[in-house]
Amino acid sequence: MLAAVSTKHRKEQDRLVQEYRTFCGAQSFDPRNPSLCSVGAFIVVRTKRLKGSTATISNVLGAIRRQCTLDKVSYIEPDEQLLLADLVKELEYNDARGIHQARPLSRLMLDVMCHKGLRRVGREREAIVMMTLAHDGMLRAGEVTNELRAIDLAWNEKRNQVTISLLRTKKHRKRGAQLVTLFDYGPRSGVALLRRWIRDINVQDGSTDYLFPLWVERKATFDKSRCVSYRIFNEMIKQSVTDIGLEAATFSGHSCQAGGATDAFNAGVPYATVKKFGRWRSDSVLLYYRDEDEVVYRIMEAFGRLGRRTKDRRI
Repeated sequence: MLAAVSTKHRKEQDRLVQEYRTFCGAQSFDPRNPSLCSVGAFIVVRTKRLKGSTATISNVLGAIRRQCTLDKVSYIEPDEQLLLADLVKELEYNDARGIHQARPLSRLMLDVMCHKGLRRVGREREAIVMMTLAHDGMLRAGEVTNELRAIDLAWNEKRNQVTISLLRTKKHRKRGAQLVTLFDYGPRSGVALLRRWIRDINVQDGSTDYLFPLWVERKATFDKSRCVSYRIFNEMIKQSVTDIGLEAATFSGHSCQAGGATDAFNAGVPYATVKKFGRWRSDSVLLYYRDEDEVVYRIMEAFGRLGRRTKDRRI
């Protein structure tokens, strides 16, 4: 799996380098001798083509630097790098795209899905189990689709608690696997649904069977030699929210983790606890608190309480 992740990353870097070289060929730049002019012109043209998006500029510059190392040639001169950094800042300053954050998939939404889709074993039910597990564990889409197998689960004796061993992903590259422990808090919890799921699809404890095999629609059965991919999981989420009357375009693979974090914050769980449980290493956890109405309500409510306490005091 590590090799696959690395290969995918390198292919993307190679694609960006080829895009840069094609641009240089069309503009009469030397592609093997990067300069402020060639690299600067490339990112400006690319940003314009992407309708002002600067989200991938760092990936482009990193790919070009890496290729310079492989080709054993020098990158842009230090003084020119400073000018390039100023150009990047200017492009970012002018980036007026709207913020496109996936809508959180809440516990309430999952309850509605459970009510509609737990009647039979199939893709619809598999989607609910995966989404609920990702919500409860604040798992990233890449973690829940990272070839999880029965051997990655450690159940307690009563099978009301499970510890999931997560393989390395782009968010976790150092040391060994991360462990996420979940409890059964009710019949629609991630643990309860997972317990029933592996029983119904006949996954043996401690085996190398995939927890979430690929559903083959034309055969109406699971292909247990393959597992659900990131792309397919994203499609499953969109179909599931569409089935309960929500707009698919506002949801994505990030919705499950965002939903878990948002529900936890709204329930009054302390910031440090959410950050630790969700395995965030920085304050980016706040980006996953996506209930703006709740934020505004709580702040205004607090101001109201403060006003009532101080209205009789002299200033």
